[in-house]
Amino acid sequence: MTRLKTEWIEGINRGMQGLDRHVEAASNLSLFDMLCRIMTCNKEEAVKRLKDNKICVIPITQGQGIIGEFSESIRGILSFMGANVEVSPKTDVSGMHYAIENRCNIVYFADDERYLAVDLKNFKSAENDFATAVAYIKILLSMMKKHGRDEEEEILVIGLGRVGTEAVKLLREKNKNFKVYDKKISILNNTVCDKIKAKEEIKLYRNILDFTNEGAWLTKDLLAEDALIATPGVPCSVDEELKNALDKRLVNDFLEIGTISMLGLLLR
Repeated sequence: MTRLKTEWIEGINRGMQGLDRHVEAASNLSLFDMLCRIMTCNKEEAVKRLKDNKICVIPITQGQGIIGEFSESIRGILSFMGANVEVSPKTDVSGMHYAIENRCNIVYFADDERYLAVDLKNFKSAENDFATAVAYIKILLSMMKKHGRDEEEEILVIGLGRVGTEAVKLLREKNKNFKVYDKKISILNNTVCDKIKAKEEIKLYRNILDFTNEGAWLTKDLLAEDALIATPGVPCSVDEELKNALDKRLVNDFLEIGTISMLGLLLR
């Protein structure tokens, strides 16, 4: 995962309602609706499963150390969904010991390389790259439906890093019609998918899953006038001016949607 910066996530807890409203306006899916779809259950059952599980977020000091606000942000995101969650006052192995002693059956933790949630009772895990791909595909398909587009209309996947690769696998499993693009020619040439080879071709596609992590490179002249973009890219590929212009045709977040999706995968 891209290493987050404190300034990117320090306002997440205060912004959950705003994100929820934006995602629903863009896709007709609230964050709780998305969670239910990932869990493959109705809202009543989802509420029950959330109440039946106790979650502990464990700060990890390995590598470059703890990112400010990270653990509290995860707690806030999951609390917003109605989960029973706390942050361990201990770190690392001591944090895991705390979670077990306090009968937490789900733990969330991350280092410089991976962000995981683990169900200690049922021996299940959810990794953020895969979970983010799952959620953003659901969001884009819902955006397409809201705008009267067929689910079989072609999708362009931009960025073939870890999350983009997971998205490609999922789209294949779903038999979706898609092409891929990556700015690195070496990666593109080694990809066995239908592809475009020049960024100028992006404008030919109305439905975009963008998994790049280079800020503000996706400019207005590269996009179709009615483009829909779902992007967890950190930092966001479009600048603030284009964000405002796209408005409800863009869904972007730093941490929230993938974190919620991880919980959905564990509880389904």
